[in-house]
Amino acid sequence: VFETELGIDFPVFLDDHRIFEAAILPGTAYLEMALAAAGLAFAGQTVSLANVTIREPLLLPDEGHKVVQVVVGAPEAGKASFEIYSLVEGANGAQDSWPQHASGSIFLGPLSSQPPVGALDLAQLKTSCPQIIDAPGFYQQLAEMGIAYGPAFRGISQLWQGTDQALGLVILPASHAQECQHYQLHPALLDACIQVLGSAAPAFARENGDKVYVPVGLQGLSLYQSGASQVWAHAQFTSPLTNPDGSLRDALQGD
Repeated sequence: VFETELGIDFPVFLDDHRIFEAAILPGTAYLEMALAAAGLAFAGQTVSLANVTIREPLLLPDEGHKVVQVVVGAPEAGKASFEIYSLVEGANGAQDSWPQHASGSIFLGPLSSQPPVGALDLAQLKTSCPQIIDAPGFYQQLAEMGIAYGPAFRGISQLWQGTDQALGLVILPASHAQECQHYQLHPALLDACIQVLGSAAPAFARENGDKVYVPVGLQGLSLYQSGASQVWAHAQFTSPLTNPDGSLRDALQGD
């Protein structure tokens, strides 16, 4: 069991992730916590994440901190489970509770279901994504939808769009770049990679402008190098674009 306290002032970049004015822990933070806990629990081994489900958002208070725990199960047949909880203190004598926010599997080694990822062919991807998108304008559109990203989460430096796909150069702001050495994959950097999805299907976004989409699950995550502060992200929606319940399904790879 690993425990820490999180708030809008620790780590400070969390205050830059707000949806409808509420500070919400980004889904990428759960992935980082799981990777970090797995790295400590299974030191020296390559780990991957699979079948991740984000069950309930974690709202951060304007003052004070939330106690958060990561529980890693014992490994069996090359994999282990992880669960992430936060403490809700009982009021007026009521018992404390621990709602679960995320869960999934930790694989010791690479995911056998995913083929090895080679270097991205940037020239070919730019040909497939010929339309240049203005990054500041993109963030302005998100703000109008209720997703207010502060400087730490405005990592998209350049953006290109194609049919149901997009390519982005993602750079963590200089004020946070030194933090990368303390993370497997900085949550703000990975969040910006996921943001690239927002321009991969602009027509869908216009038709569903009253909806805000946030990550609720992840089929698999393989990290080949930690500590990055700059990456290329290629996002491509799979077919069909939407699931019967209205959720989106996509593929995201980076280099």
